[in-house]
Amino acid sequence: MARRRELGALANKSLNITCFTGKIKCEHCGISFMRNIRNNRAKMTERGDKVVSWVCGSKKKKGRRCPTKEIPDHILKRLCCEVLGTEEFDEEVFTEQIDKITVPEHGTLVFYFKDGTINTRHWVNTSHKDCWTEQYRAKASEERRLHPRCKNATELTAKIKCSVCGCNFRRATQPSAELGKAYYWRCSEHTGCQTIGLREDILKELLAALMETEVYNADLFKKHIKVIYVKDKGTLDIYFEDGTKKSVEYIPPPRFCPPRSEESKAHMSEVMKAKWTPEKRRQMSELMIQMRKERGEHWKKGK
Repeated sequence: MARRRELGALANKSLNITCFTGKIKCEHCGISFMRNIRNNRAKMTERGDKVVSWVCGSKKKKGRRCPTKEIPDHILKRLCCEVLGTEEFDEEVFTEQIDKITVPEHGTLVFYFKDGTINTRHWVNTSHKDCWTEQYRAKASEERRLHPRCKNATELTAKIKCSVCGCNFRRATQPSAELGKAYYWRCSEHTGCQTIGLREDILKELLAALMETEVYNADLFKKHIKVIYVKDKGTLDIYFEDGTKKSVEYIPPPRFCPPRSEESKAHMSEVMKAKWTPEKRRQMSELMIQMRKERGEHWKKGK
């Protein structure tokens, strides 16, 4: 029993253990780190289809919380090579020289040698950055383009792009005196891009004409049209899946101003009479006289 207590997990030969088993201790809860294996969604060839990491054993227990985060296996082995002075990780050398490894906080490992030496190492997890290879980035971009996950996404989402700044167009709702509520597609750039906005119903009429259908069909759009580029003056460059391109002019709808009723006219007349009191008129007259004196004879040219 004493021997098994001393060996810990190493005493049970049926367990799938490694040289790190029982040697990595969490300073927050005192529990050993455990090996965790999960599927590699990025499928990086240099690390295989599985991701191996080490996590505090308290995370495996229901109701326990620990502030430490997982340690990737490849980073752990790299740090071991640094402190041991070896080019490649050797389990026998590690077992002979290292007594334990403690984790005081995320990104810090303290190595305790059997000869009493202590060596502290700091690390930064770059796994998320490393997984974004050019191939994986292109795959993720294509997935987002074909299956947008944003709220209220339609078949037009991520298909309309700005030729000026390169940003995608986003759908917005705007009150309309003519329609009650209208949908507009505008550039998502918030730093002053002046590209024209597109009203959805007019855009769909243009697309229906290009696809030679009487009414707009979303399935045909997804099948035939790849992307739409919007220029600042309202020209739409439409690229089809077969490689062809067509340019059309988007003409904004005329501003719709409903005729004002007699009650509305009378109300505005009363508002203006209440605003332009005799005192207000006198102040404005004095201000204009003062401005003319300051500008001299050519005051009209200075407007």
